[in-house]
Amino acid sequence: MANVNFTSLDKLLPAKAACKGSTRRRVTDKKRHDKTSEILDKCNSASEIADLAIKFGLTELDIRNRAKAAPGIGQFRMVMGNLIRGVVSRISKAKTKGVTLSVTDAAYPKKAKKAVKKTTKKAVKKVTKKKTKKTKKTKKAKKVNEK
Repeated sequence: MANVNFTSLDKLLPAKAACKGSTRRRVTDKKRHDKTSEILDKCNSASEIADLAIKFGLTELDIRNRAKAAPGIGQFRMVMGNLIRGVVSRISKAKTKGVTLSVTDAAYPKKAKKAVKKTTKKAVKKVTKKKTKKTKKTKKAKKVNEK
């Protein structure tokens, strides 16, 4: 993976400090308590959140589009956290089934399914003949042929 520079996101979504002279952003106590939220708590800026999302297989374009759509850093953090939680849950579900899943496949499962469909060959369907219904015309034709 190439290193991507997300410093422009810090200007787009500034993190407001808790008090003067502090670099720590404002944090509420009403939050999830899981590993993903613990990792996100360590991120103090939008660029750090974006770097974390890259590690979980999200694309640069997707991250930048979601940053532009977010009204503030809190919304951006929430959206990225939910996407990361989705990646983690897909990987854990695949692991319980005994399947190995990469982070990019977990981040974008629809693209992975399309790639699998393209590589697999389709089975040829068996064609069955439809039985024709006997009508009055066919019955009359048989009677004429018999005579």
